Parts: sequence; C-alpha cells; structure tokens
Amino acid sequence: MANRYRGEVPFDLDGTTFALRLTLGSLAHLEGAFGADGLQALGNRLSDGRLSAGDVLHVLAAGFMGAGQPMEIRDLGKLIPASALEQAATTAALLLSVTFGGGEASRPPPPQVV
Repeated sequence: MANRYRGEVPFDLDGTTFALRLTLGSLAHLEGAFGADGLQALGNRLSDGRLSAGDVLHVLAAGFMGAGQPMEIRDLGKLIPASALEQAATTAALLLSVTFGGGEASRPPPPQVV
C-alpha cells in the first residue's frame, strides 16, 4: 500500500500494485536523463505539462528506482500497454506533484487532540 506522506504513489502493473516514489538518487538519475542543470531546472522541465511518452517512462522508472525496485526503461516500456498510457501519465504527474509541487499529499495531517 502506498504511503502518500512518504511521497509514495500507487501504480498497477500487470496485476501488481507498486508503491513508487522519487528519492534524491532517482531525481539525480532524472537530472542526467533530461540533461537538467539542478533540481529547479528538472522541476521546471517536467512541470510544463508537456510530458512525452519517453518522459513518462523516465519518471516511472525513477519511481521504481526510488522504491528500491529498479526497472529498465526498455523493460518498463514493454510492460505498459499503450492502452494504459493515461494511467501511466497520471501516475508520473502525481509523482512529480508530490515531489515538486507540495500539494495535499506531501503535507501530514495536523496533530489530533486526544
């Protein structure tokens, strides 16, 4: 089960649900893959709303890497059918939002008074 407060996002692949997340190591990998000069440049590059299919694969592969389950992009591309592109793109966008955009998923709930 994915823990949103840890930055995890669920992704269903071939009947198995994985909890993907971006870590500093997987972000460094993305910087290299996209030729970005730093995290701000990477965030800007990926937040413009124009993710290609290759971008989606790179982000998902980084999410698998961050979850401790490295997946080669070419293998991931073979496992995700074109009919699941919307799900894959949504998951990639959510990973980026949780990582760069803050948003509700990145904030823990307020403490409860007992």
